Amino acid sequence: YELEQALDKDAVLVPELGSQDYKLLHYLRQGEGQKHRIGRTAGSALGWGIGAALGVQLALPDRQVVAIQGDGGFMFGQSETLWSISRYDAPLLVIIMNNHSYNETRNRNLTRGGRQYETGQDMTSYLGAPDIDFAKMASAYDIQGEKVSDPNQLASALQRAIKTMRDGRPFMLDLEVARDG
Repeated sequence: YELEQALDKDAVLVPELGSQDYKLLHYLRQGEGQKHRIGRTAGSALGWGIGAALGVQLALPDRQVVAIQGDGGFMFGQSETLWSISRYDAPLLVIIMNNHSYNETRNRNLTRGGRQYETGQDMTSYLGAPDIDFAKMASAYDIQGEKVSDPNQLASALQRAIKTMRDGRPFMLDLEVARDG
């Protein structure tokens, strides 16, 4: 909802989200004369979203481009693209939906029987300990970012992100979201 309110009507969305996409994408008006979506890949691969969003930004420099990532997908070798985004001043918004989990594998493991199912324990998909602060990671590449844990802070964080983008620089939002399933 907050993204729909804050983004340009014709923004381009590059979502690399797995089991979480329905929570986000159905709130955004998409289609002719509205927001345009590029992705997800047919094979559900991870690790393509940030590079694809940079390509979209370079191809459509007058459009607002938003990469929407899961934390696990971002960890599939995508941080180095932040270097290029920063170096070339790509005014791109990177949103990390941070649930501290590979949620798709977690849900498969917890629903298909076996020891994890029997105990209800997630032994393979938890991404915490250490918890990654993606906004700090962006800072290492001279990209401004914010960690948002309180939903009431999201609208103002989006406004700061959009202002930074309009000034010609990228921005990253690290959004804390709940695991589900």
